[in-house]
Amino acid sequence: LGQCLCADGTAHQWLIERINTAYSIVTEYKLPMSSTYFIVSGADVSNRKYQNANNGQFPNPKHITEAETMYNLLMDKHAKATNNEKDAESFASRIILEDKATSTVENMYYTFKMLHTSNVK
Repeated sequence: LGQCLCADGTAHQWLIERINTAYSIVTEYKLPMSSTYFIVSGADVSNRKYQNANNGQFPNPKHITEAETMYNLLMDKHAKATNNEKDAESFASRIILEDKATSTVENMYYTFKMLHTSNVK
């Protein structure tokens, strides 16, 4: 999953649609949430976009990373779909957050590096 954030740090519509599609695939095909993982990847590229457009100034406050934005979108999607607050912590533990990548190549590199050292099977 991934898509650059808008210059103001908000999620692009395409990113929201990717999150919705990924979550829908898991529920539509009745994959077990207890063993399904989501990988969200991306750094704070929108801060650099903002800086370039605003004479070197960063936004105040700085935007969160693409990965954190996707994490929040997934958590919101799951909360609305299940209406079960007790499950939130368990669901959150199955979202793997990679927040260093600034390109598609780096997304793959850091994600594979994380998976290689993780217990995910």
